Amino acid sequence: MKKLIALAVTALFVLLLLLAAALREINTPASSTHGLITVTITPGMHLSQTARMLEAAGAIKSATTFTLVAKLHRMVGKIRAGEYDLDPSQKPTDLLHQLVEGRVKLHSFTVPEGFTMKQIAELTAAKGLCTVDDFLKAAADRKLLGEFGITGENAEGYLMPETYHFRKDAGGVAVVRGMLATFMRKTAILRQQHPDKADRLHQIVTLASIVEKEAAGPDEYPIIAAVFYNRLKRSMPLQADPTVIYAIHDFDGNIRKKDLSIDSPYNTYRYRGLPPGPIANPGMGALEAVYEPATVNYLYFVAMGKVKKHKFSVTLKEHNEAVRKYQLAGRG
Repeated sequence: MKKLIALAVTALFVLLLLLAAALREINTPASSTHGLITVTITPGMHLSQTARMLEAAGAIKSATTFTLVAKLHRMVGKIRAGEYDLDPSQKPTDLLHQLVEGRVKLHSFTVPEGFTMKQIAELTAAKGLCTVDDFLKAAADRKLLGEFGITGENAEGYLMPETYHFRKDAGGVAVVRGMLATFMRKTAILRQQHPDKADRLHQIVTLASIVEKEAAGPDEYPIIAAVFYNRLKRSMPLQADPTVIYAIHDFDGNIRKKDLSIDSPYNTYRYRGLPPGPIANPGMGALEAVYEPATVNYLYFVAMGKVKKHKFSVTLKEHNEAVRKYQLAGRG
């Protein structure tokens, strides 16, 4: 009996020693040097597979210890799939919590002002967030657009230029929804300040997209917005080249005289009023300008060549003189 007790005490002592060693191991990082190791945990990967993969990548010191940590913390089956940036200098318990909480690696991309929906789709595809088709399908999803009260045929114009952060393979719906939510959040105060225009959001965004593409710089936004408002009030065609370009499939960078007569509702030389929808995605500067345009009487503007500014005119005579000075003379 005494021998059994002695053996039991010895076994318990050994077990305590092993447990103490395991506890020390649990709190021992794989490395003392800070740095990120990118790993991908695939859906359905078992704990033992995950642990071995993390050990092989150098994110943890021991797969066995990591498995024990997960079991002690009752986190078996709770690790989320995804792409992670792991710091091997952190404790295994902290690393485990990162995996369980799903704090995945985020990929960032920046949408410049004036980018079209198709250009944004290509940008997100290049970042591995979704395919071009997946993005465009989501951008035309009536149910998704309805969540944000968007009445247009697609999300063109409402994909707010901004820097975004999404997980890899986030999918078109998640990306588009995030961008639309950003538009609504950033324009909330502006829309609240102009309740009289609440039912004209689509027209506001459409005009802002044209202003975005026409303006040579932020200081021109309010003036160009005023020019177009003045033309609309007089039932004059907007005659905006960017709307024609939007209607041209595979535009090669040169707008020709024949292009100005193409039969498209986006051709503002041929059809009066606003086009059916936005031609690009305007930034806050262009949107603010359309809500609060400058108080000017200008009806025309022409690019001033290398200066990268526009010459604004009230009368057609003044405009024609400006065209001769800045456009025709430059071709001579």
